[in-house]
Amino acid sequence: MEYAVIVDGADPLDPARVGEVERLDVPCEVTAITVLRRRFASALMDDAPAGLSPGTARFVHDAVMVLSELAMNALIHGTPDEDGFIQVAWWRTSDAAVTVQVRDQGGQSVPHLEQAEEDAAGGRGLALVAALSREWGVVTDIRGGTVVSATVAAS
Repeated sequence: MEYAVIVDGADPLDPARVGEVERLDVPCEVTAITVLRRRFASALMDDAPAGLSPGTARFVHDAVMVLSELAMNALIHGTPDEDGFIQVAWWRTSDAAVTVQVRDQGGQSVPHLEQAEEDAAGGRGLALVAALSREWGVVTDIRGGTVVSATVAAS
């Protein structure tokens, strides 16, 4: 799958990227998000130094939360590809952060921050992403799909 996306320097070809870009096609099913979270957490832990420091645990938790929110938003508000998938990618950067991307075929609107009503059931996901990420952004790719990227700094 191609990712012709550049968001605030978060390009898979960016020289700050280290290692490979991990790419997954995720089925548009809520249960797939659980599998995605586990796989992503495992990949982050495989990259972690021996022993789980509190800073590493916090970083993994925050990064998994960000990816989970972005993927769930794509499932709820976006459109899957013709095979019923959204695309997810992540890579480590030279400063030990991780950048995640989630792509769908577009939705009714472009993802944006909003102020949720106090008693609203939803509407807080991107605020969480913004709070936990060093940077995040949204672009529409050349095929009309929506790509949301976020970079979570290592603790």
